[in-house]
Amino acid sequence: MVWIVAGLCTLWAILASIVLIYPGFGVNWFGQHGNPNSALPAGFTRGQFEMSQLAPLAVLLVIGIVFYLAGARTRRHMVEVPLAFKIR
Repeated sequence: MVWIVAGLCTLWAILASIVLIYPGFGVNWFGQHGNPNSALPAGFTRGQFEMSQLAPLAVLLVIGIVFYLAGARTRRHMVEVPLAFKIR
């Protein structure tokens, strides 16, 4: 049961992420009719809106990679800390 709920939550988060980047995703599904571009904010073309969403994502991805690489030395020097003492 836990796996079903976790899977549904993950799929819902993936769908929400796709719809935030590509508004109008899913229009014309299940018998709906419409123009996906009518879901865009006023004054945006599809390309402009996608760039306004993908550019910050790319910047955050690069920042994450930089910090991951900066922490490489620290990860190499990790020590094992026992969580419990051995009982005789």
